[in-house]
Amino acid sequence: MRLLRGVTKPLFYAINKIDTPKSEPLLADFYQLGTDQLYPVSAEHGLGVAELLDAIYPLLPSVDDSDQLQQLPRVAVAGRPNVGKSTLVNALLGEERVVVSNIPGTTRDPIDSLVTYQDQRYIFTDTAGIRRRGKIDRGVEGYSVLRSLRAIGRSDIAVLLLDGVEGVTEQDTKIAGAILKQGRACILLINKWDLRAGDEKAREEYELEFRRRFPFLTWAPILYGSAIKPESLRRLFPLLNDVHTMFTKRVPTGTLNTWLQKILAIHPLPARKHKPSAMTKAAFITQVGGHLVPAEGE
Repeated sequence: MRLLRGVTKPLFYAINKIDTPKSEPLLADFYQLGTDQLYPVSAEHGLGVAELLDAIYPLLPSVDDSDQLQQLPRVAVAGRPNVGKSTLVNALLGEERVVVSNIPGTTRDPIDSLVTYQDQRYIFTDTAGIRRRGKIDRGVEGYSVLRSLRAIGRSDIAVLLLDGVEGVTEQDTKIAGAILKQGRACILLINKWDLRAGDEKAREEYELEFRRRFPFLTWAPILYGSAIKPESLRRLFPLLNDVHTMFTKRVPTGTLNTWLQKILAIHPLPARKHKPSAMTKAAFITQVGGHLVPAEGE
């Protein structure tokens, strides 16, 4: 209390472990510290926390650009445990915001961070590592994996980190499949590549393994680098900009239907007894939001 009296910022004194009516008389002892407003709480049971938050809330800074934040590119950093996701996010931020550890499962909840690079802002989400389904423990880890998948689903781009030393694994392909299933754009970042800098055949071997494991992801750009090397980070942002531009691109309906008619001329719709059915007389396509889907009822 003596240390805090010299602080000019607002102070709130919370008396914890006030769990029962019998413990309330103990508050009288704390008034001798010279403050009129005390906040009795129970951190374990949540008692009194709402009153404390109500007092703090009016003093919080207002966020005037909340609508602008909604328009920023959202990037989810995904991958297996211990491939360097948190290290990458910390390097982008220039500070140790998320905990980095060799112990799998250190990251439990997705953490959003605002990153600015050359006057362009991005929202990066550090997600929990996703292990094979059979190895996921019930309880906390199961919820962490579920939150990671949800974080990928609400992002525009998923940066899938792969281990450049261990190579591509079956679980990497499962995570890539989850990204595609949710309709997200994807960038592959081969991390820890600095550890293989002396191996001249390393890149060729890795690309062969990649084509074998990811035949469905040949369109995704690949970046070889290291999460702790500044040059890798500088090369990541131009890729993010290009991918986000393509991901949010809107194709005119006329262009789409011209393309569709060319396809139908080569591969006609199925006919019954050499006559097109009522359901296949006309085909129409339009882009709704960020996806290409058939028009309703057609």
